[in-house]
Amino acid sequence: MKNFKNNYFKYIFLLIFNFFIVMFLSTTVYSLEVGAKLDHGTVGGKLTCGFNQGKYATELALRVLNGENIELIPILTQSTNAYMFDYNEMKAFGFKTYNLPKDSTVINKPDDKFSISKDNFKFGLFLIIVILIINNIMLHINISKRRKAEKSLRESEQRLRILINAGPDIMGFKDGEGRYLEVNQATIEAFNLEEIDYKGKTDVEIGNVNPLYKEYFLTYKESDDYTWERGEMFREEEIVPQKDGNYKVYDLIKIPIFHDNGDKKGLVYLGRDITDLKKSDEKLAKSEERYRHLVESSPDSICTHINGKITFVNHALTKLMGAKCPEEFIGKSVFELMHKDYHEKVREHTDFMKKGNSPRIIEVKLITVDGRSIEVEVCDTNYEVEGELAILSIIRDISERKRAEELQKRIKEEERRLKEAIEYERLRNEFFTNLSHEFKTPLNLIFSIVQLLKVKDITKGENEDKFNQYLKILNQNGYRLLRLINNLIDITKIDSNYFNIELQNCNIVSTVEDIILSVAQYIENKNIEIIFDTDVEEKIMACDPDKIERIVLNLISNSIKFTESGGSITVNIYDKGNSIMISVKDTGIGIPENKIGVIFNRFGQVDKSTTRNHEGSGIGLALVKSLVEMHEGSIEVESEYGKGTEFIITLPVKILDEVTMKKIDNNQKQDYVERINIEFSDIYE
Repeated sequence: MKNFKNNYFKYIFLLIFNFFIVMFLSTTVYSLEVGAKLDHGTVGGKLTCGFNQGKYATELALRVLNGENIELIPILTQSTNAYMFDYNEMKAFGFKTYNLPKDSTVINKPDDKFSISKDNFKFGLFLIIVILIINNIMLHINISKRRKAEKSLRESEQRLRILINAGPDIMGFKDGEGRYLEVNQATIEAFNLEEIDYKGKTDVEIGNVNPLYKEYFLTYKESDDYTWERGEMFREEEIVPQKDGNYKVYDLIKIPIFHDNGDKKGLVYLGRDITDLKKSDEKLAKSEERYRHLVESSPDSICTHINGKITFVNHALTKLMGAKCPEEFIGKSVFELMHKDYHEKVREHTDFMKKGNSPRIIEVKLITVDGRSIEVEVCDTNYEVEGELAILSIIRDISERKRAEELQKRIKEEERRLKEAIEYERLRNEFFTNLSHEFKTPLNLIFSIVQLLKVKDITKGENEDKFNQYLKILNQNGYRLLRLINNLIDITKIDSNYFNIELQNCNIVSTVEDIILSVAQYIENKNIEIIFDTDVEEKIMACDPDKIERIVLNLISNSIKFTESGGSITVNIYDKGNSIMISVKDTGIGIPENKIGVIFNRFGQVDKSTTRNHEGSGIGLALVKSLVEMHEGSIEVESEYGKGTEFIITLPVKILDEVTMKKIDNNQKQDYVERINIEFSDIYE
């Protein structure tokens, strides 16, 4: 606007200047050649006039004002001449003015001193009118622009004021002397300025008006002075008291403004109410302090780590590790604290925890600063810190507990051994008691029969039936003694690893079937039904036929002893592909549930009394179990007391390189009879 005004007045000045030169200058401007001759007898001629000179001067001035370099504007050396005549000279010589050339100018006429030509007057008048019109237009444009600018400024100021007052933050302006120029509504409410004329007053003056704020306003002044002294933005927290006795805390920013010469010009301040945030921070700080005190006073060792790097340890862990201060561990890897044997275990555990799984406990060994090994129990919990997964580890020294557990384990082991020794001693005593009974019974019978034969002098010829009966008793009890001795020898060999089995490929089905056929008549004489069934006619496998025979005869002998007359014994063979299952099932008295677990023990019997109804040493089933296991098989028992018992043998099917089928000849059949007599020797008529 300023430049516009300056240029405008320059143009007006030049126009007026040109007008006065051209229209009102009465003195003729002569050239050097002609001007010297006028008034000295020269009537007139072609001369340079003021109009042309003024026109050229105006054009030259405009070009300079428009910014042209004056040194580059050419100098006019030849002016355009016009006819000019002196009226007095013409009058002296009798010349008439109407005879002059067209467009000639006559000077020194008596009435021309203050007159102008008609055309020049019109031009001058037109020029003045144009100047006035342009001036009015320019004034109107200038006023309109000023009004628009003022309106825009007022609207902008109004918008700014609305914007400032709409926010909850305090805002204000001060001059270079610290006097308040303007504040927003939030400041008025915060400082209770509703009834105080604050404009133009300093903090000290406002403090004197309102004693409640006096101390605080003095503090504000000191803060302003410090901000100006710094010469740059300053940020601080200021406390503002409230009428209800409470206070508010503001996060305040102050910006100093200076003149070009460095003098103070003003100060702008912006503030935000952070009271709730400060109170929350105070509560959080108190809470953190309580938890920190709790963590530090905890007897358990505690540490936190992010991505395997330790970020915190408490004093308990510092003491446990034998360190001087917690800072020794900050930034270290958790693996530096652990025994290398547990690194992989801890990695797996950490990966498990990173998946967000619930806390779990692991046991590891820590290596202290002085190299000692400590067994600890670690319970980890996940939590988040600034978007990163962190782990809180609670570590408990379990060295004493481990030692106690180890001691307890040794005590239990010693107790177990003691109980086993006591049980073994008890079983040994029972065994020898039972063994003495087993030996004494057949020996007593043998001696009794021999004594009877001597006393009564019974011979075969006189009473053959009675003699044969006595002879049978002698024979049976002899077999009974032999069976007992054989079992004792075999069980001793098994315990000493001197007992071997001789495997050969044979048909297990025919082997078992031959055994059943050899005892069928004996069982039927007891009025007990014997049934044999198989789902396969032939199954070649590696086994020891003698030991299989002994196993089956022992189980059948047990079934006969505990099955009443009219009962039945069933032997089944099942082909399971890779194994063979042999089942011996009876309808006898069965086994009580609490005795099933002991029947395969050495010297174990369901009825251990010397007055029991059935004879036996108690090592038969233990021997059977050992023989089955030597075939890499297993034996199980299923029984219901009062309904019967089933023994189930499972043997793996294996084939030896050389197939040697065992064929039973007459001598072997005779061996069967001998073995049957031995195995059934404790079954009395």
